[in-house]
Amino acid sequence: MRRCLHVQCRYTLASDLKVPLPSTFRKYDYGPKGNVKLYGQTDPPHYNLSAVTAPSAFFSAPLDGMISLEDVYEAILNLPNTIYLYRIPFYRFNHIHYLFGRNASELVYEPTYQLIKKIDSGVIPPQVEVPSDYR
Repeated sequence: MRRCLHVQCRYTLASDLKVPLPSTFRKYDYGPKGNVKLYGQTDPPHYNLSAVTAPSAFFSAPLDGMISLEDVYEAILNLPNTIYLYRIPFYRFNHIHYLFGRNASELVYEPTYQLIKKIDSGVIPPQVEVPSDYR
């Protein structure tokens, strides 16, 4: 898994960890029989993200192989109250750096803290606009 520390690779990480990376946000999958019993259909239903009212914030890293900026934009389009999108201003930053990066405090934790401080003081940023040409 060492090769993922430099440039995150969605498929390499998924295969190394044996973790499936779904492209949709669904309820728990109990298998076809369990799903039919619980949900009345073979596949688990999608969550209705448009019903989420809590403010959402996204942090995006340039080399994040777990989620692309396009995926972030798709999530923002599906969540009606996205108030913050922070693009980490370091071109080599990737998914593992959120936890283990030497500069994570400056690049991630401090902006997160500042956002929480603003919200706590009653200042809620306006909703995020997704560029129309992102696809």
